Amino acid sequence: MQRKLVSFVLAIAFLTPALAAADSIPGEPTLGQLLSRLAFLRAQEQGMQIACSIASSKQNPKVGEAYVVAWGSYGAYDTSISGESRWAPNGMETIIVQKPGTYQYKFSFAGPGGVATCLSYVTVSAN
Repeated sequence: MQRKLVSFVLAIAFLTPALAAADSIPGEPTLGQLLSRLAFLRAQEQGMQIACSIASSKQNPKVGEAYVVAWGSYGAYDTSISGESRWAPNGMETIIVQKPGTYQYKFSFAGPGGVATCLSYVTVSAN
């Protein structure tokens, strides 16, 4: 019994650093990387080979107010390699709009499993 306890404690001691390093991204992950993880989870949950996620930092900014649109994908071609998709697999862009209205941000990603499209709407109001 004591031997099993010692083995268990040693296993925990040796595995803890490996488990802690399992998600080792230098620094904090970007919003695009987090959205790629969300896309991966969506793909796994729905049995898809390709998926995407999109988010905006504000849904109703005022004219001239900056907001960020970020996206992430799973299973899409890397545009720097293939040129198949228009967007990088994940990223973010700061946007400032000078005219009121509803703006649609549509991201389509191509991959071996087909095409995934994500939409986000931002309504910019007058000051």
